[in-house]
Amino acid sequence: NCKENEEDAPLFCNSPYIATKVAVAHYHLREFHLAQNCFVQLHTRNPYRLDEMDVYSNILYVQDQSMALSQLAHTAMRVDKYRPETCCIVGNYYSLKSLRTKAIQYFQRALKLNPNYTG
Repeated sequence: NCKENEEDAPLFCNSPYIATKVAVAHYHLREFHLAQNCFVQLHTRNPYRLDEMDVYSNILYVQDQSMALSQLAHTAMRVDKYRPETCCIVGNYYSLKSLRTKAIQYFQRALKLNPNYTG
């Protein structure tokens, strides 16, 4: 957590970029609870930021948190419905709701928007 190392790098602790990378690192370490806490704080401070929010949607998906995933999907659609991250978030939501056809449609849309997308 950035706050723990605040005396070491006070200029970086408020950086959304650094906070995102910390959250993603927790995700890759399978520390989903810590990653989710980081993403919640990040999303609260930067509600229009979509970078790596698809990772947050993966956490919500595996933890079966449909209400939070629904809210994230609605927010992402309002911010920018043409971002691959948004399509992945919405795809995760539909997949969690067992609407496989719609989920596949949104995952395919993410790949059309960015063929190199790996979210």
